[in-house]
Amino acid sequence: DITIAGLASEGVYATMLFGENLSHLTEAYQKMYNTTPMLHIFTAIGYDAVNTLIEANRIAKINNIPLAEALKNVKLEGAVGSIDMAGKRYHERIERINVVKNGKIVELK
Repeated sequence: DITIAGLASEGVYATMLFGENLSHLTEAYQKMYNTTPMLHIFTAIGYDAVNTLIEANRIAKINNIPLAEALKNVKLEGAVGSIDMAGKRYHERIERINVVKNGKIVELK
């Protein structure tokens, strides 16, 4: 929280986990659990991880290949954006860099 750091936070650079539009996921979470998620982004990342594995499993069954190989072929729209494994076992995600300017966190462009 930059309010605690005060002026000492001015000019600090940091990356932050983000999701474009998590309202649909938050609404579904509230409906199912009757509460809001504490940290929306971690809920979204977990949701995407599970759906990535579900899709890899579907691909593995259709093509009769090992799950690890199928994971490389996953391409889907997730809660935090597009997921395209692009032949790898990991998803390259571009993170945003933020800086504290005038006491506010702003995205570095």
